[in-house]
Amino acid sequence: MTTALAVAACGGPGGQASGKSDLWQVYQDSLASAKYIDLSHVIAPVIPVWYGFGPSRFGQSVDPATCNTYTYGGAGFEASRYELAIDQLGTQLDPPAHWAAEYPSIDEIPATYKLRPLVVISIVPQLATDAGYHLHVADIEA
Repeated sequence: MTTALAVAACGGPGGQASGKSDLWQVYQDSLASAKYIDLSHVIAPVIPVWYGFGPSRFGQSVDPATCNTYTYGGAGFEASRYELAIDQLGTQLDPPAHWAAEYPSIDEIPATYKLRPLVVISIVPQLATDAGYHLHVADIEA
């Protein structure tokens, strides 16, 4: 449990002595002033994907009746076509069921478990001198 949820569940700000909590109150008391950082990636040809999944294909959507691409001038809109090699693109929450069928899937994990403290390990200085640099155990230890 995060500190905010633990406080609420124990009857602190936004919580009741019964152990139940009002999540909106927890948000107002703790998370509303939190700094949020978007870790997602735009789904595009340059999105990070493990090499073992193979490449996805991207292009313009095509009208199956005419074989023409949708354009602002012709159809009044444009649309992209995504042929994704895998559904695991960019940053994601990886549930235990990803590794074994008997473990919980994402919809079986309580929301309180999904709220966790975030640690950012910057490797910007290393990338400045080596564009192919990857995070090492020494970076985590430092």
